[in-house]
Amino acid sequence: SSRASYGDDAISYVQLKRDDKLCTVKCKICPEHKVHAKLYGCTLVVDEEEDIIISIQCHDCVASKGGCKHAIAFLMWVHRRSEVPSCTAIECYWKKSKLSRVGSSLKGDGQKCLGPVPQNVQR
Repeated sequence: SSRASYGDDAISYVQLKRDDKLCTVKCKICPEHKVHAKLYGCTLVVDEEEDIIISIQCHDCVASKGGCKHAIAFLMWVHRRSEVPSCTAIECYWKKSKLSRVGSSLKGDGQKCLGPVPQNVQR
């Protein structure tokens, strides 16, 4: 359940609610072996000021009392998402590179700097 592939593929819907210092994250997660069965609901409550997990539970699994793999997979999924930089922290890939400006500061005609164009070149 801590495999990245299971959590990333199994998490369906995610809902987030912030209330003062508590953040509640709910999800619907697909059972690993019963992919056509009803989705299980998981809830994670985090104290954002203290950076501690208050609780995590799976509401529909028979193993939920002892800590089921769905809750663990959801916790690992949230942890992986917390380590990804925000979209505004990543520099745009479509920005012009600094090398594309090389030669643009030449005064006058750039062709003169390269020398005359040969007249007797065969095409």
